[in-house]
Amino acid sequence: MQEPSKKWKLIRRATLEHAFTKFEKPLEQLLIFLLICSSIYLSGFISLAIGEQIQAFNLLSGFAVSAVAISGLLVPFVLVSAMTLFLAMRNLRNLLEE
Repeated sequence: MQEPSKKWKLIRRATLEHAFTKFEKPLEQLLIFLLICSSIYLSGFISLAIGEQIQAFNLLSGFAVSAVAISGLLVPFVLVSAMTLFLAMRNLRNLLEE
């Protein structure tokens, strides 16, 4: 088999670098969103599990419970998406190092 030309190697490297930079920004935003969802879910879960319900149920506590429930539903999906993007970036980084 013939060795790839220098031009082909340069084009391949430029394409991989472009793809790598395209993956960086969405991963950062997705990780920040995951951090926010996880912190809302964890703080709400702890407050609902440990805290005592002294006052009557009002609009603010209803909003808090809804936010915790929505965050709890979003965490698994966002976590899987972040892991997929992270693994794709790691594979791209390995290809770039070749």
